[in-house]
Amino acid sequence: MTKEDWAEKAIQDYTELACDKDIDLAFYQQTPLSRVNPEKVKVVIMGINPGSGSSFQDQKNSELWTLQGGIENNPQHLLRGNPRWNNPQDPKWPWPYVRKTLGLLRPTFGEIDTQLDTICVFTNATFFNTRREYELKNQKKIYEITVPITMQLIDEVLKPEIVVCLSGLENFKRIKNYTTDTFKYRKVFDNAFLVGKRNGTTYIGIYHTAFRYSKPLTALVKEAIMVTYDHVSENIDSLTDILLSKCGALWLDVLNGNPTPSTNGLNSELIMSLLGKFKEWVYATFKPCDVVQNAKWTKVWLSSDVYFQLVAQSNSFVRVATQNKDSSEWSQIVNILSKFAYDEGKDGNLPAMIKMSTRYANTLDEFLHEIKSELESVKDIIENYK
Repeated sequence: MTKEDWAEKAIQDYTELACDKDIDLAFYQQTPLSRVNPEKVKVVIMGINPGSGSSFQDQKNSELWTLQGGIENNPQHLLRGNPRWNNPQDPKWPWPYVRKTLGLLRPTFGEIDTQLDTICVFTNATFFNTRREYELKNQKKIYEITVPITMQLIDEVLKPEIVVCLSGLENFKRIKNYTTDTFKYRKVFDNAFLVGKRNGTTYIGIYHTAFRYSKPLTALVKEAIMVTYDHVSENIDSLTDILLSKCGALWLDVLNGNPTPSTNGLNSELIMSLLGKFKEWVYATFKPCDVVQNAKWTKVWLSSDVYFQLVAQSNSFVRVATQNKDSSEWSQIVNILSKFAYDEGKDGNLPAMIKMSTRYANTLDEFLHEIKSELESVKDIIENYK
């Protein structure tokens, strides 16, 4: 399939969705495919969706996106890509996440910066833009239609040797849930590095490069990408074994290394590593009524008013918040949480940030132990509140 044939079909589906008044989101492919020779592409970098945030109506009326013949049903809109992409006149280029991603790939592909748009293509699971992924409207409908479009671009047009997925686990879930082809993957180094196989192509999952990478994590990901690329023809089980053998020591450095510099003295990679365990405990203990997931946080609704927000950041871990600050139940929760480094917050809708404190913990394991004990005390209150 040619990129022109792909764009001809894809633009029709995207236009139909964008014109839906319940969606009305701008959309675009990142790398301008008009610059790309598919025969030379070696690696595709796939995010979840572009992180701007404008409506389709705004996009159609914007001078930046002006296109002869308009945008609707015009395949040139997808082939042209993002007008700001790799634009030397843009003082912010290269954007931080692009620069960091290319840095991780440089040991494998050499001076990839000079080959951007030649051997390397950036794309997204869906081209609809929002400032935060969770702001996507009608997610199920959007993903069901658009994830297969991106997979077709990868499988039938670009045919790369590897695909690197930012927000790895979340992106892997979307590939698995919204495509019909078999997609098998393994967590090799927890959520820090995953590998998958789909239609003969090797997929790598890593944390989004918008996150702060410590030196040990950077070293691990760089080496693991090189090892994966050198053994790209291996099946997933063999590839996992090879990675564990060749990169296991680097993973231990991530887990046991010195904390990254921060005010709380705790390591952001350890937070990412153990966040999943803490989520499982919260789910089992509180039986949440709803869960909303994002690359950076998971919001666990315990009732119509109260939720936990588990935050994968270097300076905070758990937010417990309410939509009804006047309730007596909330006052009791606040009293229990007050023994932690606690901040009501300037925004009344986001009170009760529990911050990791060296007063309670020198390691994340110690912190988890402390906060689990405190949240156990909240359980009865939450159950009564429901």
